[in-house]
Amino acid sequence: SVRVLDEGMVKRVRGIAYSCNTPPHMTMRMIDGARGVLNKLLADVYIFTDHMNGGKAGASPGYGLALIAESTTGSRMYTEQSCSAKSD
Repeated sequence: SVRVLDEGMVKRVRGIAYSCNTPPHMTMRMIDGARGVLNKLLADVYIFTDHMNGGKAGASPGYGLALIAESTTGSRMYTEQSCSAKSD
C-alpha cells in the first residue's frame, strides 16, 4: 500500500484525445470540454490529438481522453476515459 502524505498543488496537465473511425471533430470537442474546466484552475494545460481512419484504425470505432497532472511536489495523477461507439 502507498500513502501520499503531501500531494501538493497541481501545476500542469498534459493529455491526449484520441479517436478511431469517428469524425475528427470528436477529439476537438473533448479538448474544448476539458480545457473549459481545467483552464479555470490553471493555465499550463496541453492536450494533443490523435485521430485514425480507415484500415489502420481497426474495425471498432471509439474515442477517449487521457490526462496526467503533475503537482508541485512531483506527484502525478492519471485518469483515462474511453468510449466505444456503436456501429450497426
